[in-house]
Amino acid sequence: MTHKHREAQKIGLERWYDHITMRIAKVEQFSEWDRPDAGSDPVSR
Repeated sequence: MTHKHREAQKIGLERWYDHITMRIAKVEQFSEWDRPDAGSDPVSR
């Protein structure tokens, strides 16, 4: 990380942001499924 980048982070934290969350991860597998009739009833989601 460069000095300029660290300074930019410091300014951002002091002036603009109340909270920052950063997650760095390698996704090994991802699955997703929707019930076939889920789109017909907006309340079901």
